[in-house]
Amino acid sequence: GAPVNSNWTSNAINATGQYQVATIANSVIYTSRTYGSTWNSVNTVGNAKWTSSAISTTGQYQVVCASGGNIWLSNNFGSSWSQVTGLANQASPSLAWNAIAITSNGQYILAAVYNSYIYYSNNYGQTWYQSSSDTLPWSSISISSTGQFANATSNTGTVYNMTLGFPG
Repeated sequence: GAPVNSNWTSNAINATGQYQVATIANSVIYTSRTYGSTWNSVNTVGNAKWTSSAISTTGQYQVVCASGGNIWLSNNFGSSWSQVTGLANQASPSLAWNAIAITSNGQYILAAVYNSYIYYSNNYGQTWYQSSSDTLPWSSISISSTGQFANATSNTGTVYNMTLGFPG
């Protein structure tokens, strides 16, 4: 089960509540497929300074990110996880990832790096691109269910609105 009295840093839940993902600082990812009644640790990912998590409407697509770490993605309801690769213009995906968001169907994902750029994927996390955002200390990010609109906030008082045009 999930440990109690821990430093939980993020959580996300799908539309029905059946699938859930949560993270503990400097620990592992936890997932539930049972409406939160039982939890399993994802030990294959290892410990990280987890900062944010997001989940698609059905729960099939789940993403988490870590500061000084990477983005991890599950495309099978949290059963297995893989580290995101293919970040454009990025030799190493080990960055200060601070916030992540996903659309209803999981196709579009946004991730913000603290004191850097916002990155996006339009193909379920397979390929990533750097946006034209300013480099700010991003603190949160959100995306509409279809991926057409998004915004990010920074702790400098900036709200950055994006019209992404997804799905076109």
